[in-house]
Amino acid sequence: MNNISIIGAGIGGLSLANILKQQTLDFSIYESASEIKPVDAGIMMSINAMQIFDKLGLKEKIEHAGNKIHGITITDESLKNISKTRILELEKKYNSCNVAIHRASLQKILAENIGLEKIQTGHKLLQIEKKNNYHVTFENGNTVESKIVFGADGIQSKVRNQILQTGTIRNARSKMLAWLG
Repeated sequence: MNNISIIGAGIGGLSLANILKQQTLDFSIYESASEIKPVDAGIMMSINAMQIFDKLGLKEKIEHAGNKIHGITITDESLKNISKTRILELEKKYNSCNVAIHRASLQKILAENIGLEKIQTGHKLLQIEKKNNYHVTFENGNTVESKIVFGADGIQSKVRNQILQTGTIRNARSKMLAWLG
């Protein structure tokens, strides 16, 4: 039996796993994909996220793999400024900065820090049942028993839908553009 099961090996699941590792808690991560592959997209880690990564001992690795962002300009679709933010004061106060990084680079740093052996790929969630503990069944036929289950399986979360019966998430179709610099 696992003490803790994390469903999803994206940035959220891997970040949680790093926190649990630091606290020496027993956990396993279950990822639906057959392998961890890079997603061709970037992400910006804010100062408050970077403070967490600092406490996990990962701040420098993430800063080195990404680009420090000292300001943000948000525009509409015709590139007219909506707002502009400079964050040097916050950087000095918290000894950290925003970092733009490729998702694959961040995911690799997080996964390698916890150990790839903690990630079980090819485990697409089928069902969660609460008995004395949680019984988690996957489409590949495997079942695990856990005291705690964390859903880190994204916007279309099967965990959230099964536990909270949330239904479908709607697309807000935002047209806002963000320029970083």
